[in-house]
Amino acid sequence: MDQGDDDDTKTYDFSKALPGRVVRLNFCVYAELPLGSTLRVTGSTLWAPTDLTAQDPTNAHHVAAQNATQGPAVGSLEVVDPHVLESSGYTSLYASSVELVTTPEEYPLWKTKRPVVVVMHKKSSSQIQHHYYRYMIVTPGAHSAGSDSQQNLADMPFSSNTDLSVKSKDGTGTTGGTASGSTGKLSALSINSLANNNNNNNNNNNMMMMTGTTSDGMEGSIPVMMWEDPFPHLGMPQKSSQAFLSSTSLPSLNTNTKDKVAQKTLTNLPYRTLDIEVGTGQVMRNPSSSDIPQGYSVFDKWNNGDDFTYRPYLIRESINGQNYKLNRGMSDVSETSEPQASSPTTGGGLVTAAEGMVVDDHDNEEEEDGDQVMTTSGISSIAASSGALTPTTPSQQSMQRIFFVCYHLPVVVTKNAESGEWTARWAESLLAKTEGSAVVKGYDANWVGTVTTNPPIASQEDQDAVTRLLESMSCIPLFIDDETRKNHYYGFCKQVLWPAFHNIDMLDLSTSGWIFDKNNNDEDGENTTINSNNNNNENVGTTNGNNNNNNNNNNNKNSTAPPIKMESDWDQSRLDNWLQSFTAVNKKFAQVMGDVLKPNDTLWVHDYHLSLLPKLVHDDEIKFGKPVSKKIFFLHIPFPTSQMFREIEFGEVILEGMLHADVVGFHSFDHARHFLNAAKRILGLNYESLVGGLIGVLFHGRTVLVTMSNVSIEPKMLDQSLQLPTVESTCTMLQQKHHGRMIISGLDIAQRLSGVNLKLIAFERLLTDYPSWQKRVVMVQKVLLPGSRKADETNTIRELRASVKRIRDAFGPDVLDYEEVFGSSSLPVDQRLGLWKASDIFMVTPIREGLNMLPMEYIYARKEPHPPGVVIASEFSAVTSILNGALRVNPYDIQMSTSTIDKALSMSLQEREGRRYRDIDFVSTSPSDQWTRNVLRDLRDVTHEKSGRDSESQSAASTPNSGKNGRPKQLIDTTAAFLASEREASFTRLNHDVVKRAYDMTTNRVIVLDFNGTIVLKEPPGKYLKREILGSSGYKPPASVIQALTTLCLDPRNTIYVVSGDASETVQKALGHIGGLGLAASNGGHFSTPFDPRQGGRQWRSFDLGVDWDAVKRVALPVLSKYTARSNGSFVKLTHFSIGWSYYSCDPEWGSLQASHLVLELENELRAFDVRFVTLKGVVEIVPRKLNKGLIVKKVLRDVAAKNGGIDFILCMGDDISDEKMFTSVFSYIAEVGDDDEDIVPSPPVIGEGSNSHGGGDDAQMEDVSTGFGNQHITTGSGGTELRDPFYAFTTAVGRKHSHASQYVNDAEEVAHLLVRLSGENIPDGGVAEQERSSNFEQFT
Repeated sequence: MDQGDDDDTKTYDFSKALPGRVVRLNFCVYAELPLGSTLRVTGSTLWAPTDLTAQDPTNAHHVAAQNATQGPAVGSLEVVDPHVLESSGYTSLYASSVELVTTPEEYPLWKTKRPVVVVMHKKSSSQIQHHYYRYMIVTPGAHSAGSDSQQNLADMPFSSNTDLSVKSKDGTGTTGGTASGSTGKLSALSINSLANNNNNNNNNNNMMMMTGTTSDGMEGSIPVMMWEDPFPHLGMPQKSSQAFLSSTSLPSLNTNTKDKVAQKTLTNLPYRTLDIEVGTGQVMRNPSSSDIPQGYSVFDKWNNGDDFTYRPYLIRESINGQNYKLNRGMSDVSETSEPQASSPTTGGGLVTAAEGMVVDDHDNEEEEDGDQVMTTSGISSIAASSGALTPTTPSQQSMQRIFFVCYHLPVVVTKNAESGEWTARWAESLLAKTEGSAVVKGYDANWVGTVTTNPPIASQEDQDAVTRLLESMSCIPLFIDDETRKNHYYGFCKQVLWPAFHNIDMLDLSTSGWIFDKNNNDEDGENTTINSNNNNNENVGTTNGNNNNNNNNNNNKNSTAPPIKMESDWDQSRLDNWLQSFTAVNKKFAQVMGDVLKPNDTLWVHDYHLSLLPKLVHDDEIKFGKPVSKKIFFLHIPFPTSQMFREIEFGEVILEGMLHADVVGFHSFDHARHFLNAAKRILGLNYESLVGGLIGVLFHGRTVLVTMSNVSIEPKMLDQSLQLPTVESTCTMLQQKHHGRMIISGLDIAQRLSGVNLKLIAFERLLTDYPSWQKRVVMVQKVLLPGSRKADETNTIRELRASVKRIRDAFGPDVLDYEEVFGSSSLPVDQRLGLWKASDIFMVTPIREGLNMLPMEYIYARKEPHPPGVVIASEFSAVTSILNGALRVNPYDIQMSTSTIDKALSMSLQEREGRRYRDIDFVSTSPSDQWTRNVLRDLRDVTHEKSGRDSESQSAASTPNSGKNGRPKQLIDTTAAFLASEREASFTRLNHDVVKRAYDMTTNRVIVLDFNGTIVLKEPPGKYLKREILGSSGYKPPASVIQALTTLCLDPRNTIYVVSGDASETVQKALGHIGGLGLAASNGGHFSTPFDPRQGGRQWRSFDLGVDWDAVKRVALPVLSKYTARSNGSFVKLTHFSIGWSYYSCDPEWGSLQASHLVLELENELRAFDVRFVTLKGVVEIVPRKLNKGLIVKKVLRDVAAKNGGIDFILCMGDDISDEKMFTSVFSYIAEVGDDDEDIVPSPPVIGEGSNSHGGGDDAQMEDVSTGFGNQHITTGSGGTELRDPFYAFTTAVGRKHSHASQYVNDAEEVAHLLVRLSGENIPDGGVAEQERSSNFEQFT
């Protein structure tokens, strides 16, 4: 309905209060601007998918840059995480604008040429919906702001009664006289003038290119020259905003600091507000205003801060000021990880004393097809309203809860054999509770995991006793049966995932799993197969584990056994059972977490054993509305290359499991880089750089933060341990044992990847090539046999024993002190520290390794006043990226290792001290507590905007409050953040019940659907990017969707079109048999009206877009052929109005590189043609500049309305960036309804209208066919009709992403369910079967 008609009735029409209802707003503004100005009014809900500028008219440079940095990826469609503020800044906030015009007779009154279209999203008729807007001055058709041809607004000839103060280039104010009736001197914000004060600011390049796009038929970009800013001292970004926007930042204008002009971001400029009553659709006006012109919704005065529409902004700024003060306190707490409690507050809207203007925060409504979010399965309820919080006790408010989830609890649990009493203590682990930890003090910290006891638990009574014992330590133990535990840990984790994550090829597993024939014993008469009864308590980090003080010093084996027959223990058939157990254990953890997690808890999952857990918890939460917990997944071992990872049968599921966390962490950038590459090549996901040096992966409409965080040892614990008398006694014993020789120490797990044998070979070469060291050096090498990979350990030990015997036989027993330690993954800390203090060199040479903290422990043990030691570390270990003073070696390069050992032995004291100095600061100041705080800070960055929105639902006044479970929330304290949260709140999930009710209430409906990805269920990229091409064009929607479309088309009140970017042959083969269904191919350029199958075949028509397409092909195809020949997997795709080059099946990096060069070469070749370039999902297309899907949508809407006297229901759905023009065309059509025909820009002419040709060929001349089968008649008339009331428009994006659409659905299956429901059919059990999927190489959607 149109707003502006005088209607004093306040009767609610509940049938009109459905979301999706359209309201049109007409604006009038008093502005004494130069008549040559162009004034526009803009909202903040739409964005621009692409801009064509004078500098880049074909969009080639934009496409080239995009392809140079990103490969073909499904994730590229999800432009920005809706929970994070847009970094695109200007375009995203000022994309949708409508022109205001004036005449000499009406000047200085400016009125909207067409109404602004607002779609209601509130579901309660008693609610108020806010429309936020700004006025801006633009110069259409000019270059971007700041170009030589652009005139500065400050230099414009203002009329004599103008009272605008505009900063000139020198920063002074320029005033153009005194305005009659003005309340005082008001200043507006000029882009050019402020920009000129910031030439030293590198960020201003973005500002100079700021543009806005239109929604009223204008194409391309519009340079914005001036906004209103009647409150120059308000809206300044506070200090807390830097933390608030740490993950993404907004462009800003920084004036000259010597002039003491504060920084102000454009997105923090003042905004105006109109309040609309949902029940009546009427604008709530200022009762004292009687000067609003007839037919208009509001009357404003340019840059007048006293306008009624500015009052909500002023109230909001007051709230921002309060929130800023609260945030400062919470920011201080967050930095020390000590959240503080604050009092709850009541919610609701804030009503001003003046005329009842309502300023409330958006409702935090959760909808799932119309149902209220419920709670079940131990998941706590999600707050579904902005009402008052339930008061909580101080203890409940005091701390936020965090759960550290690891497979092995970092505890040592033992039972006294005599008394039967169980005791527990914290293990030496990165995850263990440390004394004085700020994280533990500031959070309600809990640990969840399995527990291994000594002796093993034998009864339910023991299990209950251990549970009670660990409960006092804030630990939740899980007990898993022996068979499942073996298959999970020793099977899938240790035999499949551990080798794969360490880049061991599946073909090598048979080698890495060799064991000895049990019938063959070594020459000592003892079987060398390790069969120790291990109570392994593996924890994160090489130094972690069960500190077994019963050190087996008598297990030295100096075997001289010759090679004997070996057999493989690898059995591929065992994978099924292992995988089932792996899944079962992860589900067991998910079940436990589902019982304990509450809103705003933090779940921190550690290591690969539980890589499915983030997804399982997410899926459990999403059943009841939305994720309520924040999730971290941290991997403590290497991540393999994508080539290795894709060999894992379950790899894609593991990768998706990790990506369901908010933060995925690694200890090394190498590991993170492999993860990003795997996500790109296996799942087709893109990643982007974020402000602050962070990396984000676009996954399911959100940004997953990938972080690298280094950690060191626990200085306080080591300081205490260094005071133990056993440390000094161990050191003295070793020094006396080796008679003053220089000691090279090593402590490694007895597995091949530890590289111990390579270390021994290098040491052997040292004694051979440098004989002077034979009497002066000894290697003390200890190897640990935890029993987690028995076959690998057995084979490794046999190799080591052979090498040890060879060295001792050649150089004597004094050169090598070799010891095997059974049943533990670490030595006790006192024995380690004694070894470090006695050693001159510490050497670790793994082939592949995660983070090993032993080198850092060695450096700390030899801190001042002790003499420094030297660390020799493998370049394949993560620790080499941390330690700057270590000597790096390649273990495979024996000569290099040998010379490095010699260098370390001969190193001067001064150089040793210098190398220690490089590392001691990090080693001594980066304990696990600091590491935990760093990761939690990254988590806050990625989830901050969401938490800020949640806090706003508590109270418009935002008095001090605590979040759910007492968590103090970061409050929104900037205008930009508030508007972003409001836009997010308005972008709601499509409610099928609402659509069905609107559908049933209306009589003239138009439904427009995209093809691939909307009604055709898309196949995920999978690990095979190079796909089979033959037969791929035969994919079509599921049978239930085809049946639903057939039924809907039989209703004469419906007009239904399917619009695709593919060729007409493909679309017709899939859907051409459905009578009454309109089809459009080639992005709408080639279309077929609905037809009656009883009266002949389909007829196809084309728009005349003014391009000689045959000439374009002659120029472009030779260039495309050249790139196709050099890019295996690429191909050329021709449709009626596009030429596409698909590189989706190429290697991602190579394809992206070739695409970036291709578009630049084609730009030069096609300069003479009116074409442009577009890119989406691994395809570069050449299309006519005028072509977009909006052309066919607007033509269908105009013609159906002209034939039937109007439309009252529009459903438009699409999943791609090319579908955005369909959405904007819907709004453009709604705005133009009622205009005279001469004021409407007509649709392009149609080739061959009126001829009788049949057959559907590309150049066939078609005529309209009126068969009486539905609303199939297409005409060229439009306008003249009035907008029906109520009018419903559901523009719907498939997938939650930044979009022009007013609502979204999660996936194509939801689209199918909606169509089936509208047709009156029943949704199949289990949902629509994915019988026929679209192939991913069909990219023209």
